Amino acid sequence: MRILCMFVSKFIKMKINFKIILFFISLFFIQRTFSQDTILLLNGKQIQCKAAYVNETSVVYHKLHKNEKIKQINKEKVYSITDSLGKKKIIYDKDTTNGFYLTKEQMLIFIKGEQYAAKECKLFSSFVLSFAVGGLSAYVLKFYGVPMVALTPIVFGAIQTKSYESNPNKKLVNNEFFIEGYQTKARYKKIKSSLIGGIIGFTSVAIIIDFTTK
Repeated sequence: MRILCMFVSKFIKMKINFKIILFFISLFFIQRTFSQDTILLLNGKQIQCKAAYVNETSVVYHKLHKNEKIKQINKEKVYSITDSLGKKKIIYDKDTTNGFYLTKEQMLIFIKGEQYAAKECKLFSSFVLSFAVGGLSAYVLKFYGVPMVALTPIVFGAIQTKSYESNPNKKLVNNEFFIEGYQTKARYKKIKSSLIGGIIGFTSVAIIIDFTTK
């Protein structure tokens, strides 16, 4: 009976110690999560980091993970830094001499347009059609089809899309800066997707033709 009591007592202590360990592990991860800063870039991307600060030319920050490596980015590419407590410091400022024509409020709406395009703009059709154009150019025009591959992304980039209208926030949908931000990001994504599709299509068919004619 005494042995059983000792066993139960040790088990209870182990269980308590285990709970304490779990508590401190959870506390560590919570601290890591809520001590993160967020850098918002002018292109709509966000960087999760620690200990971000601004010097004369750059925003310096510690990367999360990877031994918290110190990185920096030109502050002209940054809109704001939000610390772990939610306090925001806006870095961006209107400066027409450097090409920044929008106010802080207008730029934020522009960035929201970019972010929505990054999330919602579909690229499947531009990739597939460019792939087909690239492949057909290689088959019909051989080397002279390269200009077609280069021209196709320009065509796709010039085509504006109205998929921004799917945004449930109607104030944003009707805002010219939101639309401009959306179209800017969508144009960039379509050109990039089209160029990749065209190069892959042209290269693939060119390799096949070269292989089959040997």
